[in-house]
Amino acid sequence: MHVATAYALIWLSCSIAVSTGIIVTGSLMPLWTLVIPALISVDVKGD
Repeated sequence: MHVATAYALIWLSCSIAVSTGIIVTGSLMPLWTLVIPALISVDVKGD
């Protein structure tokens, strides 16, 4: 699996979790979870 694909899957899974959290809690606080993939550093040169 390419690094860029793995990074995209991280964003996708976090987005699904945030959407589910917003629906379940009725609050926008789960949006803070999107900070996690933003903190991940990826070097695509070695791909």
